[in-house]
Amino acid sequence: MSRKLTLYVVVSILLLSSCGVKDDSNPHSNISDTSALESIVTSTQKNEIRTPSEQTIKSPETQSHEPIVTSVVSTEEKINPVFINDEHHGANWNDLTLPVYYYYTLSVTEGFAKLIEVEEYNDWLNNVVEERKKFAGKREELYVSWVDLSDYHNLYTFICEFNLSEQQIREALYEWNEFGVADMVEKYIYSEEEIEAISTKNKEEITRLFATSLAIVKGDKIYVPGWFFYNSAEDYQKADITAHDLITVLNNCRNYKFYMSEQYFWEDSYTGLYFLDLIEYKAYHYLNGDVDIIVLCGYDRDFDMPMAYEGYYWSLYESYIDFFNLNRDDDNGFNIIKNETTYSPHWVYYNKPTAYIEAGITPEELIEMLPKYEALGILTDEAWAALQGKIYAYADAG
Repeated sequence: MSRKLTLYVVVSILLLSSCGVKDDSNPHSNISDTSALESIVTSTQKNEIRTPSEQTIKSPETQSHEPIVTSVVSTEEKINPVFINDEHHGANWNDLTLPVYYYYTLSVTEGFAKLIEVEEYNDWLNNVVEERKKFAGKREELYVSWVDLSDYHNLYTFICEFNLSEQQIREALYEWNEFGVADMVEKYIYSEEEIEAISTKNKEEITRLFATSLAIVKGDKIYVPGWFFYNSAEDYQKADITAHDLITVLNNCRNYKFYMSEQYFWEDSYTGLYFLDLIEYKAYHYLNGDVDIIVLCGYDRDFDMPMAYEGYYWSLYESYIDFFNLNRDDDNGFNIIKNETTYSPHWVYYNKPTAYIEAGITPEELIEMLPKYEALGILTDEAWAALQGKIYAYADAG
């Protein structure tokens, strides 16, 4: 196989396994209309506040009233949900997971490949493929674990591994700008600032220039939203993550839309809502509660409430739809409607009694809804006790 053909094959593999996407903030970024890339997403900035979802929280003591038994789902059916898993929008292929946003712009092009021996290049390609094989079916978790350019194969590691000179790197980048063609995506044109950073092997500058606008950059490290989802408070501490960092990540996620779409990534997605809630929970407790909840979460979330349910059950898919009111059906029987505003079970679960009062929702209305919430069959025993306790306490206080 010729080097040129081999290069085409590996570029195809890289693009399909960790695609690059368009970012409105970068004038150099381009993307084609190929079907393989239509599912890829990008961000737009909107000053809108949305209501999040469920979480993992320790339950407080709650007022006990006559219990209602929730349905039981086999533990064998339970899975640990990933934060985005939508066949229409490309699980694993999004800037919430990829540490390097313009991933394909940091691929090794023909101009660089020809600077080393054919055998060396083929060995390097084989290592790239083997790297992906190790994580078959777990790409999302793989991508969010990459916080450093040295964590995976890319243009930076290539020029360092083969000790390419500054002149060689500059010539290869300029050659690409002038003659380079990528069959699967429109050609990316490197700016002078990007050429300077790459040719001088300045890892910190490369990280800053090529990082997703949704990520937190700390020197030569980059933390995408997915990293916050999968990692612990101890990991946050080691990375020196601040309250500002966490507020920024959550705000960016709420304002995030699919590529070429007006739909927010979490808007019709249980996993997207879970993603926001879990990060909010981790962030709040990581900061020891010393943060404005409304600023952190977008609303006055009740952090005394435990996680509404554990994992995701396909057999209860419609129950999740009703819990979040994702069908936007005002008359599904699970919502409270006040002055043309719809309040879903999820809203009732995570909001405080002060929000009930402001919405004009009476204790009697909430108590009447309890059997319907129970009928969803998704609340854990702990969550169910907490919800009953909150509603009955609201009634007793009224």
